Amino acid sequence: MGEKLISFNESNLEDAFIALFKEEKYEYVFGEDLKREIEDVILEDDLKNYLLNKYSSEDITLNEVTKIITQIKNISYDSLYETNKKFFEILTEGFNLQRDDKTKADLYINIVDFENIENNLFKFVNQFKIKG
Repeated sequence: MGEKLISFNESNLEDAFIALFKEEKYEYVFGEDLKREIEDVILEDDLKNYLLNKYSSEDITLNEVTKIITQIKNISYDSLYETNKKFFEILTEGFNLQRDDKTKADLYINIVDFENIENNLFKFVNQFKIKG
């Protein structure tokens, strides 16, 4: 009967996950500290840096990276389900990028490097607010 009840709430759960991911060496960022507009779902600077690094041997240009990010941001279908389905397809399967320099072959773009997982950037973010 001398057991002490531990109060556990959403905040405790969030703190426990933050601690767990920090122990696993994930970068932790409080959502309000992210450099982005509140309407943005994509962390554009992170994606831009990833693409420039991953495809540097292919001489990807900043303009091509900007086109990729714009293409991803502008995925829009009649329903949220179809939009999410298309984004998931791009995320998991990749897509062809027509190069600015037409003498170069199309470049197959993967947003996630599944072969070399250490090439990806993982962040644990809480309190990520999105407007719209």
